[in-house]
Amino acid sequence: MATRTTKKTIVGVSYAEAQAAANQYAAASIRKDKITAELNEKLKLVREKYEPTLTDIEAELQEPVDVLETFAKEQRAGWEAKSIELSNCVIGFHTNPPSIGKKRGITWDAVVGIFKANKLLKTFVRVKEEVDKAALLKEKTNAKLMKLLEPIGVTIEQEESFYVDVKKEKV
Repeated sequence: MATRTTKKTIVGVSYAEAQAAANQYAAASIRKDKITAELNEKLKLVREKYEPTLTDIEAELQEPVDVLETFAKEQRAGWEAKSIELSNCVIGFHTNPPSIGKKRGITWDAVVGIFKANKLLKTFVRVKEEVDKAALLKEKTNAKLMKLLEPIGVTIEQEESFYVDVKKEKV
């Protein structure tokens, strides 16, 4: 079961206390970076050790898969289900969900134009209306516009968030 922790409420911090906290933060951050770099280096060494073997095994797996796939395609008509159990494997075919595609050289814009022109196909064209948020942000200093937005519950907000950057070259 996870333990719950509560964040202490800190008030009345002096400049000297803030400097001490900055030093503590910088030191811990640098220790973390060094350990992370060491971890990544060790992971890289382990990866380099095992990758050639894994690559060889992947290549070794390909031939049996090709044989099994050929067998499955040739014998599929005699199967009662989409798969068949062999001594150490189950082989079969998965059916992917249907997808819509188009032929090469045809654009989706051309397809939409053809759909719009055909009464039966027109129902398959989606029209999406949405607020142009970028245009509203450009006009955030327009007082008249802001008065119109306020009664309908549309607000433009800009939050400020706290950050700490360590000056690593100084520590």
